[in-house]
Amino acid sequence: MFNRRYLYILLGCFAVAAPLGYLVGVHWLEGFAVRTSISPLLFLVSFSYRLTVFKNWVRRFERTNSC
Repeated sequence: MFNRRYLYILLGCFAVAAPLGYLVGVHWLEGFAVRTSISPLLFLVSFSYRLTVFKNWVRRFERTNSC
């Protein structure tokens, strides 16, 4: 139950923060003389890393608190 609820919170936060972070980052980078871009892949990789960390955390919690 806790796992699923936290996952929904994580998905909701990512759905809001990823596009907002992308837009802010692109706007910020427009001010530099050397042009570069931000790949949306960066956000997907960071989200998948966060899911992996969360999955390992849940496994460790279940292993230490099992009877």
